[in-house]
Amino acid sequence: MKRFKIKYILVLLAAVSLVAVELVSFAYAYPRTENYSFRTPAVKKVFSGELKEGTDKGETDTVSHSTENSDKKKKAPERKLTDDQYLENSLFIGDSRVVGIQLYSGIKGMDYFCSEGLTVYDLFEHKNKVNGRGNAVKLKTALEEGNYDRIYLEIGINEMGQGTIDDFMKAYANAAASLQNTCPDADIILCSIMNVTKSRDSSDKVFNNRRIGNRNRKIEKLCREAGYHYLDINRYVCSEEGNLKSEYSEDSCHLKGKYDYLWKNCILENRIY
Repeated sequence: MKRFKIKYILVLLAAVSLVAVELVSFAYAYPRTENYSFRTPAVKKVFSGELKEGTDKGETDTVSHSTENSDKKKKAPERKLTDDQYLENSLFIGDSRVVGIQLYSGIKGMDYFCSEGLTVYDLFEHKNKVNGRGNAVKLKTALEEGNYDRIYLEIGINEMGQGTIDDFMKAYANAAASLQNTCPDADIILCSIMNVTKSRDSSDKVFNNRRIGNRNRKIEKLCREAGYHYLDINRYVCSEEGNLKSEYSEDSCHLKGKYDYLWKNCILENRIY
């Protein structure tokens, strides 16, 4: 009888031990829900390369220590460029107004593809010498050879006497798209058409500020929709009424040479990085 009791006790102890082992194993296999859902998904993403630093709140420490090359993935801050350095590797395309900028603005380091009478309709068919030197080439060739970071386009005053505003904007949008397609990494900056003086505005049915303003609003809208940049020179050269200041121009349409520096101010105060 005594042996039976001892044997019974030993069997009972073994059963209790087995149950205890199962409970401990269950606890390790299934930790509390809040810990599992908070940490594990983030850690899995780190090792698969899917989670970038700071993506999930509370996980920045885990990510920054677990991702070996996290510092290399951060974009380096833009270097502070001098005026001349910023203007280098840029191209300014346009009509006679840009010819004046090339000659008198004091801008150094920028390339120019410009000529009197140039329009958006013949922009890519016209041959011109970049900076007035070398052989005359078409714009596409100049773009490919220059590999520019920034491309400024100032054009539109000569087109006001031909076609409709819709014709103009269709050609203008196609020209801007061609610039971007040829230089996909370049910033495209579309300049407003510069207004005319009050005397010209009130006497000319074609070249007046109402019609210029209508086109500028459409150019600005194109920039918003297509991801280009809009540069408004009229904020620098016009009166509060929106007229080109008469003292700035001799012919009511172009800047005097001594005021072309205002274009330089406009460009440098509205830098594109």
